[in-house]
This record gives sequence, structure tokens and C-alpha cells, in this order.
Amino acid sequence: MTGKIGVVGVGNMGAAIARGLVAANVVPRDSITAFDSDETKLKALVADSGITAAPDLATLAGGSDALVIAVKPQSIEGLLRELAHHVTPSHLVVSIAAGISTAFLEQRLPAGTRVHA
Repeated sequence: MTGKIGVVGVGNMGAAIARGLVAANVVPRDSITAFDSDETKLKALVADSGITAAPDLATLAGGSDALVIAVKPQSIEGLLRELAHHVTPSHLVVSIAAGISTAFLEQRLPAGTRVHA
């Protein structure tokens, strides 16, 4: 796979996805960037995986071709409100948030954004 992957949320699932991408050599570790509002979790993931940390969502989205959303369902509405300003139709957005439909994501992201849930 080519391209840059951004992971939003590095709790158990987001961190596992980032580590798995590195371990499986899906993309080079320098092609994976992560963001989390919990700096402690983010720093721990960066230290043990060698991926890059983004200081904010704008930087993460601006440097990514695909975004993996790995936040709790109750946090996704606010996240999408902020993230929508930085997503373009060229992004692929994949959510692993339980119970969040593709339609929910499509309604909150720019028209034409490729979305998978």
C-alpha cells in the first residue's frame, strides 16, 4: 500500500491498528501519523512503535491520505465537527466506532469524501 495513514485516537483499538500496520509492513512506519487529545497515550505509542505524532487534527489530516477514526462512539460527533474542516474528498475515512454508520459519517464530512465504517 502507498500513501499516508492518520490514526485519530490511540486508545486500545487505535494503538493496536497503528502497531499492526507497522508490524505487518503495510506502509513504512514514517507513513503513519497519529493524534490523540491524551498526550500520554500518544507519546507512549510513538515511543514504542516509531510512528509520528501530529500536534493537532489539522496537521494529521493535511498529511494523510487515509484517516482511521478510532474514538469512542460518544466522542465522534464532536470529533467530526472539528475534523470536517480539514477533510477533503480525496481522503479515505474509515471509522471503527461501534454503531456509527457510513451515513452518519457522510452527513458530517464534506460531500464526496470516501467513507467506510
